[in-house]
Amino acid sequence: MDLSQISPTDLFSKCLQAFRASLSEQNKLIFTEFQTAEEMVESLEQHLQATKNPKLYFYSQKLGAFTAALTPYFDVIGTFVQVKPEVLGGLWGSILLVLKLGTNYSGFFEKMLQMLEDISTSLPQYGDAVETCRSRTFIIQDRLQKSLSLVYADIFEFCRQVHVMLNLGSRGSKWRHRVGFLGDVIWRPFDDRFRQLLERLTRHKAVFEYEMRLQSQKMLNRIHHDQVRLDRMYENIQTALNEGFQAVKQFPDSVTMERFKKDLDHQTTLAKTWVGATDYMSIYEHAKRDRMEGSEGNASSAQNSSSFSDRVLLLYAKPGFGKTYLSTTIIDDLKSYTSFTTANQDQHNQNPLLSFFHFSRDATLGSGLMAIDGLRAIAAQMIHGVRDEPAILDSVALFMGLHSSGQMTASYDDILTTLSLLAKARPFFFVVDGVDECSDHESLLTILSNLCQSSKCRLLTLSRPDIQLPRQLSRITPRLCALNESNNYNDIELYLTRNLNAMAEDGLFGARPLSENSIHRAANQSSGVFLWTTLFASYMRNPALTPRDRHQFIADALSFSGLDGLCKAILSRLDQRSAREKKLALTIFQWIAAALYPLSSITLHTALAITPGEETSDLDYLVGFPECLPKLTGSLVEINPFGRPSFIHLSVREFLVSQRSASVPSFSLKYPHLKTATTVVEKYGTDKYFNPS
Repeated sequence: MDLSQISPTDLFSKCLQAFRASLSEQNKLIFTEFQTAEEMVESLEQHLQATKNPKLYFYSQKLGAFTAALTPYFDVIGTFVQVKPEVLGGLWGSILLVLKLGTNYSGFFEKMLQMLEDISTSLPQYGDAVETCRSRTFIIQDRLQKSLSLVYADIFEFCRQVHVMLNLGSRGSKWRHRVGFLGDVIWRPFDDRFRQLLERLTRHKAVFEYEMRLQSQKMLNRIHHDQVRLDRMYENIQTALNEGFQAVKQFPDSVTMERFKKDLDHQTTLAKTWVGATDYMSIYEHAKRDRMEGSEGNASSAQNSSSFSDRVLLLYAKPGFGKTYLSTTIIDDLKSYTSFTTANQDQHNQNPLLSFFHFSRDATLGSGLMAIDGLRAIAAQMIHGVRDEPAILDSVALFMGLHSSGQMTASYDDILTTLSLLAKARPFFFVVDGVDECSDHESLLTILSNLCQSSKCRLLTLSRPDIQLPRQLSRITPRLCALNESNNYNDIELYLTRNLNAMAEDGLFGARPLSENSIHRAANQSSGVFLWTTLFASYMRNPALTPRDRHQFIADALSFSGLDGLCKAILSRLDQRSAREKKLALTIFQWIAAALYPLSSITLHTALAITPGEETSDLDYLVGFPECLPKLTGSLVEINPFGRPSFIHLSVREFLVSQRSASVPSFSLKYPHLKTATTVVEKYGTDKYFNPS
């Protein structure tokens, strides 16, 4: 399209037509034209009053600055061409529409007002030039008319692009980049396009001001100088715009497509960095590596769960059931499902995407404990899932550095708005494990369930049965599903069969074979707790046991049902060791239980070498550390995948610090922090490495 061949009147009409064509059917019904800016501002104030927005006066003032700058524009252009009522009314109507849509998202409305304010500062003082334009002495009318009409087109295109971002969930928008009247065929980040909009308006402002200067200058040499400069500026604008329109007609070449992909990748990386996600892969990868292949019970539970049709599904199971391992199976099944639907989707269907998080109070695993930790991780995965959707990335970009306070990481409100935008743009599966270990789990469940209620997203959580549910959750009638012993029995029996048969092949039971039904009896005593099974097998491999000890331990399995019973049995056997070994095991338990931050192997190694009242030397350090920890603690302590000492499960710590451990008083940890602190204080006063005197 050659802009030199289009009149301002035709340009106004085409801009209005392009904007109306981009509207969804629903927004076409609410789109209203206003003859004056005052009518538009009054309508917005009524809308804000209905939403009970407390900043009504502040917002009206900001919008008033924009309308005050733009209203004289129509007086100026009206001196050259006859402006039809729908031209003015359509522009005010388009601005009101996107502002109303922006009030649906926290923070979006304020940022849009700020952008309108930035646009107003890029416009010239039209009101001061109305009389000058009416005289038209030295004005080259054709050139100024086109420059003024392009201001109108730029503002309309801005409204169209914002409308596309705010209307991601509509069937008509399909989240794909659309070429507007002044748009590019290749997407670029919205902040780049907005910056270029301001640059174009600044150039239009310069053209206008030079024309006004030509009108008032009396010296011919100055007029000639400005005339040449103005011609050059206008030629540059004309060339750039014509090249842009020419690009719309052509299919992009490989270089352009490569730049497009790099821009998308860069914008995605910036967005994921901005949300500041907590590590969400480590627990998943660790549990997946340890997950037993060929299981049946958990696998069937996962299959039933991953095909859930309920908006919110809450799975309950007792501590140690194996919920985290189950969650990895569900996640993998959902990954396969989303990959299949992505490969087979048609242009009218939306493929669901997946986001997940595991909460854990185990400080050694590095997982977050607050709801915001999980929400940041979920937001990062959602952004990664829409990395090929330019319009959705644009909506996120509005919160990144654009008119922000300078904060490099998204705030709590920014995260909530980002989640809301992404959830309405695409359906997601949310899988959250360990909800009961989230310190503000009611807030977490409220936020995620509200997202599911206002979108096509679905939520699956795994937690203990005693979790307190928020009242707001009852509004969407979540499905509650309790997992029992029958769901786990086949897995537990299979696990014990594999491990005990492997031990027998390794000669750990000596020449005497296992008694009949020993595996079946042990599986029955687990009470459906998979942790019982892994701890039982781990203890049986303890090198401190003889074959006779192992046979006796299996025979005694009927006497310690459940996880507490197994912990008591192991601790009772530790209690039969020498005083030195018992004290060493107790110290290990104390330090790990009292750790406020992940405890390193070096720290624990040093702590175990300390004897209060005595100096510590190299001779006091344990040999073969930390590999000896399972042997010293009856397999209640292990080295986790991050190389840090930790209890085999959080339930072991809970047992040791609770009244339930009173039956084994030698290892009851009623005040682990006090005992650990006492050791440090005593050591501080005697050890030359701690005492500078």
